[in-house]
Amino acid sequence: MSAKASTMVCRPGFAALLCGSTISKFGSTFTAIALPVLSLTALHASAFQVSLLTAAAWLPWLVIGLPAGTLVDRSQPRTLILACSAAAMLAVAAVPAASATGRLTMPLIVSVALVAGACSVVSETSYQVLLPRLAQPEALAAANSRMQAGNAVVSVAGPSAGGALVQAVGAAATVVFDALSYLIAFGLAARLPTLDRSPAGAGAVTPQSFRRSVADGVRMIARDRYLRSLTAVSAVINVGLTAYQAILIPYLVRSAGIAPGVIGGAMGMMSAGGLAGALLAGRLARRFGSARALLVTQALATAPALLIPLTTSASTLPFAVAGGALAATGLASSSVIKSTFRQQYCPPELLGRVTVSMQFFTYGATPLGALAGGALASVIGLRSAVALGAIWVTVSWALLLAGPFNRRRDLPSSPAAGEPPGSGPG
Repeated sequence: MSAKASTMVCRPGFAALLCGSTISKFGSTFTAIALPVLSLTALHASAFQVSLLTAAAWLPWLVIGLPAGTLVDRSQPRTLILACSAAAMLAVAAVPAASATGRLTMPLIVSVALVAGACSVVSETSYQVLLPRLAQPEALAAANSRMQAGNAVVSVAGPSAGGALVQAVGAAATVVFDALSYLIAFGLAARLPTLDRSPAGAGAVTPQSFRRSVADGVRMIARDRYLRSLTAVSAVINVGLTAYQAILIPYLVRSAGIAPGVIGGAMGMMSAGGLAGALLAGRLARRFGSARALLVTQALATAPALLIPLTTSASTLPFAVAGGALAATGLASSSVIKSTFRQQYCPPELLGRVTVSMQFFTYGATPLGALAGGALASVIGLRSAVALGAIWVTVSWALLLAGPFNRRRDLPSSPAAGEPPGSGPG
C-alpha cells in the first residue's frame, strides 16, 4: 500500500470506525465464551439449548435483515450505531445482574443473545456503509484489510482473555466487560462523521416506498450472477460452518474433557490464522487475481475443519487448533476480498441494501445451521455432529466452481465490467 493510500485510510473518522467496531467485537468474544459456559455450569443446559444461543444471535438477520438495509440507507449510520451500542450495553448487563440476584434463566440468556444480535445487524451494516465514504476507491482494499485485521486480533486475544476471565472471576462477571466495550464503542461512535443524504434517503417515506426500497437490494442480487452465486454458496457453507461451531464448546468440554480456561486459549490460537489471512488478502489478490484468490481462500476456509473432530482429549487438542487456525486464515482472507468486491461493485446508493440483502441469506442460514448442529448432537453425539458439519462445508466449497468466478482472474469492478462481450444481464 502506498503512503498516499495509507493517508487516505487513516482519517480520524476511519480511526473511530475501526476502533469502535473492534472494541465492541472484543467484548462480544467474552460473552461468546461466557454465555455457553454459564449455561453449561450454572443452568446445566443441554447441547441443543447451548446451540440456541448461536441461533438467537443470528436470527435477527432473518427477521429484520432486509428492512435494516433500507433503514441504514435512509438514515444516518452514526445515529444508528449510537443507538445500537446503548441498547446492546443494557441487554448484556442484564446477565450479571440476573446472576447476582438469583434470577438467571435460559430464556433470559437467549433473549440477551437475540437483542445483541439485532443490534449487530444494524450496527454492522452501518459500519459497512460508512467505510467506503472514509476511504478512496484505491484505498478501499487496504481499509477492509485493516478492519479484518482488527477482527482477527480480537479473535485471537478475545477468547484467550475471555477464558482467563471466566476462570478468574466467573462467567457472569465476565459479561460485564462486554457491557463496558459497548460503552466505549458508544463514545467512539460520537466521533463518526454525519453523511449527506443519499438519493435513497430523499423524499417522504411511505410503506410502499419502503417496501420498494427493500426489494431493490434483493432484486440486484437476483439479477446479478456474481452477487447471486456468492450469496448462494456462502449461505450453504454457513449452514455447516455454524452447525459445528455452535456445539464446539460443548464438544470440547464434554467429549474431549477440556477445561474452560484452556478452551479460551485454544480458541484464541484457532483465531490466530485470521490475522494472517487479513494481512495476506490484498497480496494474494494482487499476485494471483482477486477471483482466483477468492477460490483458494474459500477452500482454505472449509477443508481444514475436517481436523477438528480428531480431537478426543487434551493430548489431541492440537488437531482442533490447527484446523481452526487454517480455517480462520481462509475466512479472513475471503472476507476481505468479498467485502472489497461488494463495496466497489455496487452503486453507493444501493450498498446498504445489497449488503444486508446478501447477509440476510448468508447470515440467515446461520440459525438454521446452529439448530441443526444442536439437534444432530442430541441424536448422534457431539463428535459425529461436528464431523458432519466439517464434511458439509468442505463439499459445499465446490459449488463456487460452478459459478462465474473460475473463469476470471479478477472480480469485476462494476456490473457492466462483469459481462462478457455480447452478453446481457445474468
